Amino acid sequence: MSDRQPYEVSVPAGRLGSLIDAVHAAVRRAGARSGPKWHYGNVVGIDRLRARDLDPAFARRRYGGCGRIIVAMAVVAQRCVTVHIVFVLAADDARAFFAGAGNGTAALRAASLADFLATATRAALSAEGIDSPWQ
Repeated sequence: MSDRQPYEVSVPAGRLGSLIDAVHAAVRRAGARSGPKWHYGNVVGIDRLRARDLDPAFARRRYGGCGRIIVAMAVVAQRCVTVHIVFVLAADDARAFFAGAGNGTAALRAASLADFLATATRAALSAEGIDSPWQ
């Protein structure tokens, strides 16, 4: 996917919609007043995350090796921490790849946020009775 290790969540191909919903739920919950918070070192992500579409051409160039990209988005925290989330559909499964963007400290914070979002996505899927193995 990139030179950094992405985090990945997979479900059966027929559950792609549930996977997309779970990712959006994880993004919404990350900025909620209660519940688990993303943190990096002693910095706690208490602000609301912002999600936007990721340019399809950029997503194909950067992450095209992952498979057939269905949709891609970017999640931004604290104006300087960005995670790209790419949804890929294959014959047997659907996957969401969470990859931190940036350099230096921003890249480390982004990797932490990517891990947090992948973990929260798995929890949301599990609450719906959908098994997603750790990848």
